[in-house]
Amino acid sequence: MTFADVRRGTDLEFGLSIYEPFGISQFEGLSFGAICAVSNVCGCMGFARKTMANATKWYKNIVEANFVNLPDDWLARTVEDLLAISIPQRDQIETAEGRRVAPLLVDSLPRTDAQLQELIDDGYDLARRMSWEHVVQDYFLPSLSRVSVAV
Repeated sequence: MTFADVRRGTDLEFGLSIYEPFGISQFEGLSFGAICAVSNVCGCMGFARKTMANATKWYKNIVEANFVNLPDDWLARTVEDLLAISIPQRDQIETAEGRRVAPLLVDSLPRTDAQLQELIDDGYDLARRMSWEHVVQDYFLPSLSRVSVAV
């Protein structure tokens, strides 16, 4: 068995980091039709949102989790209070978000061969739009044109 075999057999990939500066590995399963559950604090989630916003459709392949979404009664708390939350309080937030995300994941799983093929096609298309070639073409090279070099 190879790593590619594992990817081909992946239906759902969890990338629920509490902090990840970029973290593109959370999306490695896209090319094989996997559904990727990714936390909103993962740096690549912004890239994925922008990529999907520039597309003509929304992709079912990515489900975004938000574990920093606080209950309404927590919004008036100070930063110090939030930094000092207890394990039971953290578990409460994680449980609430897990309950929100779980049905989204279940609804995204394919039930027919046609739905599976759509996930594969869409995942491949989305991964292609998020390739390093596009990163260089759409982000890196344009930023170089804005840089003036002093000689």
